[in-house]
Amino acid sequence: MTTRLGLDIGTNSIGWCLYDGDSIRAIGSRIFSDGRDPKSGASLAVDRRDARAMRVIAFQKSRSSFNQAVPPPGATLTDINAAMDICCDGLAMADRVLARACDFG
Repeated sequence: MTTRLGLDIGTNSIGWCLYDGDSIRAIGSRIFSDGRDPKSGASLAVDRRDARAMRVIAFQKSRSSFNQAVPPPGATLTDINAAMDICCDGLAMADRVLARACDFG
């Protein structure tokens, strides 16, 4: 008989069952905390979410200015690098490298 693993994945828990046909070999569950501060009830993900929102806004602004600064067809690599420097003015060096890798890689 084939051994199977059944999973029940929820937002705060994972349930599992290992069975062979009609017989259950093992069963269990794991319950996680709900991701909130026990005293205030505030979400622990607020800081991460705010930081991610700032990165998304910065990327969207750089993408918007990049679309306005796109060099014409037949432009040289120097023209393209100049356009990237203009549109990525407020980004860190790592973000500039990533933007170049995504757009020209």
